[in-house]
Amino acid sequence: MLALLAYGRRARAKIAVLVGAYAVVIPRNIRKLIVLGDPMPVSVGLGSVFLQGSNTRFFTGEGKRPHYRELFAEAAAAGIRKPATDRKSAIDGWMGRVGLYVYEKRFKEHPLSMLPFMALKFARLWYGTETRGIRREILLAFCSVLIVPLGVGRWLRWRSEARGPAAIVLGCVAYFMILHWITLPQIRYMLPVYPLLLAGSTAAVA
Repeated sequence: MLALLAYGRRARAKIAVLVGAYAVVIPRNIRKLIVLGDPMPVSVGLGSVFLQGSNTRFFTGEGKRPHYRELFAEAAAAGIRKPATDRKSAIDGWMGRVGLYVYEKRFKEHPLSMLPFMALKFARLWYGTETRGIRREILLAFCSVLIVPLGVGRWLRWRSEARGPAAIVLGCVAYFMILHWITLPQIRYMLPVYPLLLAGSTAAVA
């Protein structure tokens, strides 16, 4: 207790928020462990989206279905075998390892292709969908080009003016951008930050 008091009021507030977050999550973790027998932290799915974002062939639902079976057989031959359990966390972890195998294979066989591939993934953050539709993606890309640069630029200017909330907004945008750039680049994953970008772009043209 004395140590917490020594940190000061602001630090104690951050600790209280952290404890409150754990208080909400931990009971659910205990339930999953008891009911499902699976010690997953909150949910699973990171491994599957990491795999889906590891190759352009897997970006869409129509693309991944015909290619996954061949990929899983190749990964098994390389020693990455599907676990003999139906635990979701184990299956998701295995899919993540398969995705890492795809990246390692690309880096070994075609190292120069990593740069254009990652550039494509970054671009798809702002227009990509899981179903093919060139007209829809062109429209989404057009809207993003109008919104994203203006929004980010306006928040950067606010940040340079020493406005604290601007740093939080930019941090949120960076978090979503980096997370889904690494995993699966789709515009639906970026939607939570679009209201913030819209606010910035509106202010930029006002």
